[in-house]
Amino acid sequence: MTPLIFLFLGAAIGSFLNVVIDRLARGEDLILSRSYCEKCKKKLLSRDLFPIISFLVLRGRCRFCKFKIPPRLLWVEILTAIFFVFFYFGFISGFLVLPELIYSVIIFCLFEIIFFTDIEHGIIPDKILVIFTGVVLVYTVLFKPQIFLSNLLTGVALFAIFMLIFILTRARGMGFGDVKLSFALGLYLGFPKVIVGLYSAFLTGAIVGVILILWGKKKLKKDTIPFGPFLVASSFIAYFFGDIILGKILTILTP
Repeated sequence: MTPLIFLFLGAAIGSFLNVVIDRLARGEDLILSRSYCEKCKKKLLSRDLFPIISFLVLRGRCRFCKFKIPPRLLWVEILTAIFFVFFYFGFISGFLVLPELIYSVIIFCLFEIIFFTDIEHGIIPDKILVIFTGVVLVYTVLFKPQIFLSNLLTGVALFAIFMLIFILTRARGMGFGDVKLSFALGLYLGFPKVIVGLYSAFLTGAIVGVILILWGKKKLKKDTIPFGPFLVASSFIAYFFGDIILGKILTILTP
């Protein structure tokens, strides 16, 4: 029964994350205003707001104007629901203690906002960066004070590296949003997990970029590929499995 509760809770929170993703980019109020169709501007009915179910019942179209609803709304709800179930099983198995469970849920939600906002709008909202940095600072100071200084130095070093890349490439290598994100990611991961996160981000970013160019989806020098999604996805994986990945690599490299 409890996994189902986490599943429904995740879907509901995913629905709210969709609101945040859309309204932050448009500069709209996150709480007070009702959800509406982007095409006809009509406010959605209460029965159209059930996570996942409403999308399927409406067959992915607005009830009023039949405008196609962005599939991202469905995928965010499904993805969040699935990960909430993973978090639940991580908690009952002892892999996550309660403070880290809450921390991981918050970080995942923030990363999801960054991921899709950067993909769709090419921005990483400053409000989300401030919240992310604050959450990481508070959690590290309260629950992992022994690594705070090391992680802080990692954040400063990563920020310096990203700023250098930004200056040398004249903003063609990455956006300034990625530079601002780098400090919090360094603080979040610490050393040596940051190595896994960075390597994975640059590797997957390069592979996806080449694939898109070969498929004709992107043109060299004209289009840019948001780097933020690769950074947050790789960092989230590195946080939980970075030590294991590094251990496997060292085992392979060590004679």
